[in-house]
This record gives sequence, C-alpha cells and structure tokens, in this order.
Amino acid sequence: MATEQWTLNLGDLPRSERTSPDPVFGPPRADGSLGQLAHYKVLKRLGVGGMGAVYLAQDEGLQRRVALKVMLPAAAQDATAKERFLREARTAAAIKHDNVVTIYQVGEDRGVPYIAMEFLAGAPLDRFLARQGRLTVDQVLRVGIEAAEGLAAAHALGLVHRDIKPANIWLEAPRGRVKILDFGIARQVDEKAGLGLTGAGTVVGTPGYMSPEQARGKDLDARSDLFSLGVVLYQLATGQQPFAGDSVMALLTALAVDDPPAVREVNPQIPPALEALVHRLLAKKPDHRPASAQAVADEIRAIALGPTQQYAAQQTAPQVIYVPIAVAPQDLSTTEFAELGEPTEVLTERRPRLAPQKSDKTLWVVAGVGAVLALLIAVGVAASLSKPSKPAEDTAAAPPPPVTPRPKPPKVVEPPKVVEPPKPEPPAQPPKVDLNRVVSKYLMGHLFGEEATDEERTLISRVGFDFFATDILDDKGFEKLSRMPLAPFSTRSVEVRRPPQPGAPGVSDAGLAHLPNFAKMERLLLPRSDVTDAGAKLAAAVPKLHTLDLSGTRITDKSGPAFGDVKTLVYLNVANTKFGDDGVKALGGLPELADLTLDGTPVTDAGLEALQKCPKLKALSVKGTAVTAEGVKALQDALPELKVTSDLKP
Repeated sequence: MATEQWTLNLGDLPRSERTSPDPVFGPPRADGSLGQLAHYKVLKRLGVGGMGAVYLAQDEGLQRRVALKVMLPAAAQDATAKERFLREARTAAAIKHDNVVTIYQVGEDRGVPYIAMEFLAGAPLDRFLARQGRLTVDQVLRVGIEAAEGLAAAHALGLVHRDIKPANIWLEAPRGRVKILDFGIARQVDEKAGLGLTGAGTVVGTPGYMSPEQARGKDLDARSDLFSLGVVLYQLATGQQPFAGDSVMALLTALAVDDPPAVREVNPQIPPALEALVHRLLAKKPDHRPASAQAVADEIRAIALGPTQQYAAQQTAPQVIYVPIAVAPQDLSTTEFAELGEPTEVLTERRPRLAPQKSDKTLWVVAGVGAVLALLIAVGVAASLSKPSKPAEDTAAAPPPPVTPRPKPPKVVEPPKVVEPPKPEPPAQPPKVDLNRVVSKYLMGHLFGEEATDEERTLISRVGFDFFATDILDDKGFEKLSRMPLAPFSTRSVEVRRPPQPGAPGVSDAGLAHLPNFAKMERLLLPRSDVTDAGAKLAAAVPKLHTLDLSGTRITDKSGPAFGDVKTLVYLNVANTKFGDDGVKALGGLPELADLTLDGTPVTDAGLEALQKCPKLKALSVKGTAVTAEGVKALQDALPELKVTSDLKP
C-alpha cells in the first residue's frame, strides 16, 4: 500500500485546511466509487496532505489496485507547482529497485495531475514499532541494508529524498522487505508560501530526522539522507531518538550542537562496528559521513555477514535460522490511513521511549476466553431445549372421581436420564511454531533421523527467507533448501556459521551444483566447507554475487580467474587456503571489491601489487602471510583510503 506516499508535511497546513475538497473526477461508472480519473476507478480517499491526497483506485485496464496520488485543486492552480510535481514524479518513477515503492504511471486528466503507485500490504516502520516493540539486532541490520540500498538507487539518479523517517519506510508483508516511500514528492509544495525545499533558504521535512544542513535551509546532497538514515538506525538500535527538545527550536538546536549518547551505552547488544557507523552517519559535517548510501549498505552487510561477527543474542541455540521480519498483511481502514498521514509530533521528553503494546499472546488469551464463553452459552441453551420435561410431583391426594373405574394404566417407564454434555475444554492457544526447528528438521533431519511431518512441509511451502543462516548444512540440506517452494524467489543469502565437525558431512561441490536454483542469491558464506576450485567456479557464476566466504576450504590459485570475472563482488574471504599470488593477481581490476581477507594464505608482495587496480578496496587483512611492510605501504600509497590489518611489526 503506497499509503505513506501522501504524508507530505501536513504540519504546513492548519488542521482546518486539511479537509480539502476532492479533485474533480469524472462521473462514476459503478456504484460506490467516487468517480473516474483516466482509466482508474477511484474507490475511496485514504489520506490527505498539504498539497495532495491519496486514493485507493482500481486500474481498469490491468485489473489491479493502485494507490493514486493527486494534487488538490488549490495546489493544482499553480502552474509552476503542477509542472514540477509531474516532472519530479517522472524522475522518481525512473527508480527501479526492490527497496523503493514502484510508480506505475504519471499523468494528468481533467486538469488533475496524478501518480499511480503500487498498493502494498504491510505496515510503515513507525506503526510496526509501536505495535511490536524494538527490533532484534539482525532485523536492525536488515532494515539498514535495504533502506541504504534503496537510497543508493535514488541517489544514482540525482534524487535526494529529504524526509527519511520510520513513517516513510514500509515493511512489506509477509517477510518485512523494506520499501522507501515518498521519493521526490515531499519537495512539491507551494514555493510562494515558503514551504518548498527546492533550494537554499527553504525548509521542509520532519525536524527530528533532518540533517543540520537541512535545518539551516542549505543546499542538500545525498549525504543529508544518510544523516536521516542514521537517526532511524539509532532509534531502531536504542529505542529512542538521538535528538529531542520541547520545541521545534530546541530540537533544531540539538541537531546542530548536541552529540547523542553512545549507542552501546543504551543497548550493549549492538555490535561495536554498527555503533561506530551510526555515529559517523550522525556527524554534523557532511564530509565526515560515509561517502554514499551504497558504502553504508556494504558496511552494514559486512557487519551482518562477516565471519567474525558475534552477537550476544546469537549465542544460544546450536541451530540458527534467521527468520525475516514477520509482518502480517493488513487491511487498514480509512481512519487508520488518515492517522498515518498525520505529521510526526515534536518530542516533549528528552529521551522518549517506545510505548508498551499488547502482545500476540494477550490477544490470543482474550480471544480464547470470548470463544469459550460463547460456546458455553450456546451449549447451555441447546441442553435446556433438548431436555425432556420431568413428571410433575404430587402435592395432594385427590379423591377418585365418581365415574366408572378405568383399566389400570400400564406401568410408566421412566425415560433415560439425560447426560449433561461435558463442558467443552477452552480452545487451545495456537501453538507457537518454532520455525527455526521446523526448517532445520526439514533440511537436516536426515542426519538425526527426524524427518519433517506433512504439516510441517505444508508450513514450509509458505515460507521464504531473504537471509538463511544455520550452524549445520550438508549437500542434501543445501539441495532441499534450493527446492523449498519460495526459496528460489526469495533467498539472497546462505550462511553456515560453524564449520562441520570432524568426519561430519558439510557442503561440497555437489551441493553448490544447485546454486542455479537461487535466482536472487547475493551472499554465500561457507567457511571451512569441503569446496574445491570446481565449487568456487560454480559460486562465481552466480549473477548477482557480492559476498563470498570460502575461507578454510580447498580452493587454490585456480579459483582466481573465476573470482576475477565476478564484477559485482564486494566482499571476499579466502583465508587459510592455498589462494596465493596468482589467484590475487586475477582479482586486480575488480570494480566493486571493497573488503578482502587473505589471512593464512601464501600471498606475497607480488600479489598485493595487483590490488592497486581495485579502486574501491577499503579493507584488507593479511595476517600470517609473507607480505612485507614495504609491500603494504606501496599498496596504501596507491589506495589512500585502504585500511590494512596485519601482524607486521611497526
């Protein structure tokens, strides 16, 4: 539901002016609709903003529901504003990315400019947080990666969002894929009223999420969005916003001069690397922030999927499967849509906390009690209606009537006693499915003699994973994963967190033969598995691969040419293998390679020299190798931003 596309600075208008009349639609062609706009049947208004409104509509040509954003009559009278609305909407429509809401069409009908967008199921991040509470560390990382990747796609087209906040980050049902909303639209307001953000000196946005330069009305670039993303990540990681004030001026002052408390002081479970990144995103000066949204996505991905990653929350069960953010599809009412369009309130507490919410367990208990009461009442009524009447007891002896005696009546047979139906047991609460265990049993039950049941197989057929991580996986399990009904269309990452036990099966070249079944695979982490150069070649053939960990495997220099052809590769770990100089030389010129781990390999200075041709290389680890300080210095001279980790003495 592209419902958040219309949250356009409602605070710019008095509440009395937010009840703007609907645009002039064409006469309705069906009962119950508001009218017709081009080939869209307008069904109902979902919400209204400062200069536009959003409607639920039906595309009569393609027979699909869309979110239809239109300019309100007062705003559409300004020819300049109308032209800019359409021009920038067309620019935003050029963004084609999984993490950005899709714009289907931009047009004008009967003098009414409109934008037709995808209608999404799910909930905005702010609503989800209010109902579900704080995200896990894994989920924070996932939201950060996907939001940054969506921003990167927009920034590549020269678009600056200018209003990144939880209300503009949509979690799509059922697995919580991030969709950024409201690109290039929040700027489209009446310049004459001083409400636009189309250049220096004008300010539009949400104060608590603005960058300092945005609050001052300066010219903006993509780094302003990165600051706003930092505010969102800080809020997700700690449960509170980094800046607060009891007035707009106090809040903007805090943005300009205050440093927020360290993330790990509020939530010690956050990885130190994520804490450092969040605080760099919140740097007052744009030059001190990361260079790009893609760099942010890559850095969070390295935190999430790096082989040395350790979270306090992950040191429990021996088998771990990352389950995406569970978001239930919602059919929000018109009232709820309208509420989502309200502006973010200025915070009144210095450190606001998330409001408590009812848990799913509480809802099930309430529903169960209601069902039991209704059932008991129904059973009681049915029993009373079905009972035969008892014979009336004599209360006094009556004299025999003065009539001819009648024959003795037959002996009355007492009817059988009616057995009261037992009171029904309260309906059991639906079992809390341990999806981790179910999928583990499905994939690896053959190792433990515990195959999945038919019911569990049915459940698995409805499950898809963006990120799949486990502590144990072999070739048969990898094949089963590749054949899970939704896996080929959803799985982007497979990670085995622990090496197989001595003598135990693990993933080998035979398992990697099923990689072509994963249409969206981007990350593959199989440290200390039984993969050889043949398997490495299979991994390198994955079209979108950007993260590969084959540390401790049986690969050699022969894998180098295959890796050298992976132009999308960002992170590569070949530590503790026989991947030496010839292999490293084949990596020279990889355009996206940013992080390379060569610990414990036979690489020398001769191999390092080839890495000078990797323009984006930012991190290199060469512990336990034959490289020298001179070779490292020569490489760093060629790549000034490169950080090298080694055991060389200064």
